[in-house]
Amino acid sequence: MLSLKQTMIDFLVPTPLTIGFLLVPFCGLFFLKRTKYRKLGIGLIIVFVGFLLYTVLGFLLLWLSVSVLGAHPGAESLIN
Repeated sequence: MLSLKQTMIDFLVPTPLTIGFLLVPFCGLFFLKRTKYRKLGIGLIIVFVGFLLYTVLGFLLLWLSVSVLGAHPGAESLIN
């Protein structure tokens, strides 16, 4: 069983990455609206949206493989 210290470390490791990732669209909007580097702002927003689409599609494919195809042993399956 994991201790509280190990659990907190596991929780805090991705936190700076998440905060930094969420700042990407705001930086893109800043570059788009307030500076002359409009293409950089558009590029940052496209990268952010592309990564979100990649993440959502990966989750949906994982969910499909578990629930419909029964690809992972021990998981619930729609096919008996």
